[in-house]
Amino acid sequence: MTHVKPIRPSEPLVSPQDLIEFQAGLDEHRAGALVGDRWTGFRVRHGVYGQRQAGMHMMRLKIPGGIVTPAWLRVIAAANRVSGDAAVRITTRQDLQLYSVPLDKTAAVLKVLHEGGVPTREAGGNTLRNATACAFSGACPAERVDAGRVAQRLTSLWLRHPLGQNMPRKIKISVSGCASDCALGMYQDIALVATERDGVPGFRGIGAGGLGAQPMPGIELLPFVEEHELGAVIEAVMRVHHAHSDRRNRNGSRLKFLVRRMGADAVRRLIGEAFQAARPLPQRPWEPLDWRRPDGEGPPVAGRFSQPDGKIGLVAAPPLGLLGSDQLDALAGLVEQAGIPELRLLMTQRLFFLGLSPQAADGLAAALTKLGLSVADRDGAPADVVSCTGTAECPIGITNSRALASEIVAQGAAGPYKVRVSGCHNSCGQHHLGDIGLHGMAKRTDGRAGPRYQIHVGGDARLPDGLAIAGPVVNARQATLAVSLVAKAISETLREGESVRDWALRQGEAGLERILAPALDVPVGEDDFVDVGDVLAFAPPAQTKGDCAAPFNSDAFLADLSKDSVELVERGLQAGLPGEALRAAGRVLALAGRRLLARQGEEMEHEAPEPVALRLRQAMTHLPSLLSALDEAEAALEAAPSQWRAAATRWLDAVERALPHAQPTASFDDLAAKAAAL
Repeated sequence: MTHVKPIRPSEPLVSPQDLIEFQAGLDEHRAGALVGDRWTGFRVRHGVYGQRQAGMHMMRLKIPGGIVTPAWLRVIAAANRVSGDAAVRITTRQDLQLYSVPLDKTAAVLKVLHEGGVPTREAGGNTLRNATACAFSGACPAERVDAGRVAQRLTSLWLRHPLGQNMPRKIKISVSGCASDCALGMYQDIALVATERDGVPGFRGIGAGGLGAQPMPGIELLPFVEEHELGAVIEAVMRVHHAHSDRRNRNGSRLKFLVRRMGADAVRRLIGEAFQAARPLPQRPWEPLDWRRPDGEGPPVAGRFSQPDGKIGLVAAPPLGLLGSDQLDALAGLVEQAGIPELRLLMTQRLFFLGLSPQAADGLAAALTKLGLSVADRDGAPADVVSCTGTAECPIGITNSRALASEIVAQGAAGPYKVRVSGCHNSCGQHHLGDIGLHGMAKRTDGRAGPRYQIHVGGDARLPDGLAIAGPVVNARQATLAVSLVAKAISETLREGESVRDWALRQGEAGLERILAPALDVPVGEDDFVDVGDVLAFAPPAQTKGDCAAPFNSDAFLADLSKDSVELVERGLQAGLPGEALRAAGRVLALAGRRLLARQGEEMEHEAPEPVALRLRQAMTHLPSLLSALDEAEAALEAAPSQWRAAATRWLDAVERALPHAQPTASFDDLAAKAAAL
């Protein structure tokens, strides 16, 4: 395939413009000009989330592939001290989160982070989220490519692109280095799994999966693509998402709901067509990957293991993934002393050190233990318990999942099994994918609402039908007992060669009920109306929505799609596809025109220029300069291709100048009637 010239340089992880943009938005918010859903959508795109505690914010960093350098660790520690020095948390998407940041300190924290090169841009919001990678990427004997490096390249490929700023809903992405798919690809919006076809390395594309209240496994989108085509894969999925997902019902606008509504074959066809359209267009530059032949089977299972190159890999577990500022500084020093350039964050909220000499591994293990981290020397030690933050900080949490997870660890209830705890149905703790999972809910007993957990058993993310089997609901105060009962039963009755999932299927609903009977058949007392880790009586959560589920802002997404279409004009011309360039120029006219109409409360769905231009001439008679610009834009579409890009840009400028003069609350007939009455 002939490669065309890239459209523009790859994006840096941090740009000075990011902080300037955030500070300007914060100033507008303080002045009362940027409020409500517009403010929410703006700040989460910069990684700033509302917290359960009034006036406090969580700040999420974007860590592609979970790869962290010692310099980053020190910067994060410094930023955390500015914010108030709460514990920093490793997330199940290989990010880091800072907590309890007052609004007035958010810009100062971002300044420290960005000046140190640590990104937050598009760590949240309806964007292309952090690209995650399989657990031991860079050291796994089975891998064909370092999935963490792929995640880094993908981030630079699409960061700040207008197509990814205001999507109908977020898109989560993962990269796996081999067919084992340790990056949980079946439950991502886009998953790239390294493979080979006819001796050529590449990726299988899976997507449209997800967890949450309605979990669904993904479908195969593209059977094989080469690495230089990955930009076109992401573009194709985003374009289908923009064109067909439901922007109005935020609870049904993830890609998995598109599959449910249209069917897998239809979605696969749409993405295939969009991919073929994107393939010949120039993309941002792609740095070639280092491929290798696998020299082992399966990922490592021990916490300390030998890499294929003879080096040592080591896993350490901070308690529930929480780290203090001093620990972050100390970790930076330990990484440097060990003679390695980086460490990696795991989706299990642990740390992975790769490329160690045996002597360095011994010294590092001892130092990490002194630092308060548990160093795993075998699978399951320490306990593999993962939790979201729950009501400790999350505004939509129902139960205190973090406190429950801490109790499970303290009592040794998990045994050698993977336990995943979520404080609500949204599955941030990935309860659907654990050997034993729990998700928080509120349930009434004797007319009073109390904290409860539903038990899930036998999740396996690497299977297309690997969602855990839902079991009974237990009172929160009995949840740790429930975990220990299930773990004990698995250990005692698991057959040779049988997986935990197979065991759960063999037990069935009735079997799980019998096993959990001691946690179910307990008289209800006052403790059952107080959550684990709390002292006050449980109060059902107020009806609220997460920050990312805020209603869409038509002005923002139409502006972004207009900018993207201007870029498509140039890309089409560079690729020698004037027809594609002309269609893109027409979309600029239509999309930007729709912004003006939306400002006065009129929503149009057209992307063709003719109906939008007609409506503009009817509605914008009070703006003769705009109508003149419209005439020029339409004439340019009939002119030489060399004029299309400049004409599209001039039309965008004209629309921007006209926006303050659009009437947001009344029709022109109403305004005319009011004027006549004066």
